[in-house]
Amino acid sequence: MTSSTRLTRRTLLSAFALAPLAACAETDVRASLGLEPKLPRRTFRALRVDVGPMVRAGVPGWARRVGLAVEAAARPAFADLIDPRDRRAPVLTLEIDACDFPIYVGGRWRQGPLGSFGDDAATDWIEGHVVWGAVRRRVTVHRASADAGPWYAPEVDQRRLENVAAVFAAWARREFAD
Repeated sequence: MTSSTRLTRRTLLSAFALAPLAACAETDVRASLGLEPKLPRRTFRALRVDVGPMVRAGVPGWARRVGLAVEAAARPAFADLIDPRDRRAPVLTLEIDACDFPIYVGGRWRQGPLGSFGDDAATDWIEGHVVWGAVRRRVTVHRASADAGPWYAPEVDQRRLENVAAVFAAWARREFAD
């Protein structure tokens, strides 16, 4: 018995019949392809940064530093959406699942407890979600560690953290319509 790779009428009709199911793709797949619509612009009572997943991963000190940096970057990014006087509005939460910076030790890059992001060992990254009520939208960003300046500069680690937190806040804000 031989197999044939010819396009037959039956396979063509089957492909056309299954095409409408492509719209039923998983939300994460649709988001990665840029197919999810922007979230509606609305007012929130407050902005909260939740680093609970990082604390549960065993890095509470790092989680605290990341939370403070993301909060500092997110306040101005979401200023137009936050109205503390509207008591009936929901609270917007930026949930941070993981944030990691590779470090160069002993002649090679080493990842921290949360792993690496992609193929580049010299990339700082944050993974998280924009959450309120039943809405949950994933936001994952990365930035080259060299963007913070030379490795020997004072406070370079803090600048790396602030840089990637600013990118995360900007992309989380982009999830909403203007």
